[in-house]
Amino acid sequence: CDRSVGKKKMIESYRKRALKNHTAQSGLYLLAFWSTHIIGWFYYFYEIVTGNVSYNLTILSNCCFSFQGVVLMLVYFRLEAKKGVADCKVQRGTGESFKGDPSDAKLTVADI
Repeated sequence: CDRSVGKKKMIESYRKRALKNHTAQSGLYLLAFWSTHIIGWFYYFYEIVTGNVSYNLTILSNCCFSFQGVVLMLVYFRLEAKKGVADCKVQRGTGESFKGDPSDAKLTVADI
C-alpha cells in the first residue's frame, strides 16, 4: 500500500508540473497574440477621439498585425528550447563492448 501512495504522489507532482507549464505556455501565447493588436487599438481610439485618420498609425498597426506570425513562432521556439532534449549516453565497459565502427555495436538494454 505504501508503494501506491508514493506512486500517487509522484503522479500528482508530475500532473501539477505539467499544468503549471501548460498555464505558462498559454499565457505566453495569449500575450504574444494580443500584444500585436495594441497599436491597432491606439489607432482606433485616436480616430474616435480626434476624428482624424492617422496614416502612420494605420501603417504601423498593419505591420504589427502582419508580424504576429513571427512573434508566435518566436514564442514556440523559445518554449521548445526551454524543454531541452533528452540525452542518452552509453556507458562503456558494461555488456559487450565494440571495436571500430559504432554501427557494429552490440548493446544490451542494460548498456543504454
